[in-house]
Amino acid sequence: LRPEYLRWAELAHSYATPESTERLYADLVLAMGWSRSTDRRRRQEASALQLQGLGLARQLDDAEAMFQSAFSLLLRSPPQHWGERLRLAEEATGWPREAVSAQTLGLVLGFAGSFQFSVGERARAEELWREVEHTRLVMAPTTSPWQLPLKLTGSGLWVRRGATLIRRLR
Repeated sequence: LRPEYLRWAELAHSYATPESTERLYADLVLAMGWSRSTDRRRRQEASALQLQGLGLARQLDDAEAMFQSAFSLLLRSPPQHWGERLRLAEEATGWPREAVSAQTLGLVLGFAGSFQFSVGERARAEELWREVEHTRLVMAPTTSPWQLPLKLTGSGLWVRRGATLIRRLR
């Protein structure tokens, strides 16, 4: 990330009112920047901000923020936190979705499907991935990490999805 990104994220964090929706989103943006740092301490601070963000989103009953917070935690899942992230992915699939953007919902459901697939729950994973398709989230196959396991298992679903996407783009 560019230094300007971090500077603006730090400014947003410093000016946002604590315990507010603005602070929650500012912290998620700041955490995204810090999570890519080579400094281990910054990455730990990013993780703490992400967890605080999820707690604040729950407290504020902000569905979009809950899903965005969950996504930020699921995106970077260090091995020592695997069990916690798996539980979060499972929990997030049961949250109310009415006030959540299709993009955010699709990303969380896609990652939740990947987590399910990784623990041998292929049927549940495929169910979640079908839900992603219903969000009408259009992502290039190279940026759809939840579809890679199906490609590797040879189910043929990947080929059908790819062909459908290509037809739509023509």
